[in-house]
Amino acid sequence: MKFSGHITTNYDVMLNVNNRLNENLLMTWPGVHMCHTSWQDGVLATNCPIQSGSNWTYNFQVKDQIGKMFQQMELVHYGSIKVPDVYILKSSPLVMINGTLRATLNGNSFINPGVPIRLADKFHVQEAYNLDFPYRPQSRSPQMHTTLLNATYKGFVEIILVNNDTTV
Repeated sequence: MKFSGHITTNYDVMLNVNNRLNENLLMTWPGVHMCHTSWQDGVLATNCPIQSGSNWTYNFQVKDQIGKMFQQMELVHYGSIKVPDVYILKSSPLVMINGTLRATLNGNSFINPGVPIRLADKFHVQEAYNLDFPYRPQSRSPQMHTTLLNATYKGFVEIILVNNDTTV
């Protein structure tokens, strides 16, 4: 989905979403302050999912915001933002790895480390994880790793989610 346009305080947004997936879809709007219609924010308790084969029109007024909205409904500030890293994440159907059915992104199936990642980072336990998550889908056999996206705190990273299936 692509949603482009400049958004400022008191703008009215009307977006019609047609769900062509074979399952329900719940849109979320992180970082968007909705005036008088916060029940449309995409939280399951306040907003019903869009049923498969049907549509829903979001109609809300943004509040206290100046920025630009674009793909994945992300709010950014005006100006030129240099995005240092772009990750294309592709999920694959469940695959058997070492006798266990596993989910993968870019051919990697995440293994929980023996040490919590934040503690490993703080105390420089280098063997606890790797920062070599692939930027693109890999054309190799799926593997199990404790590998993370290498991003900078409060920096910008563009993440493109690829799903060629009709399910999420």
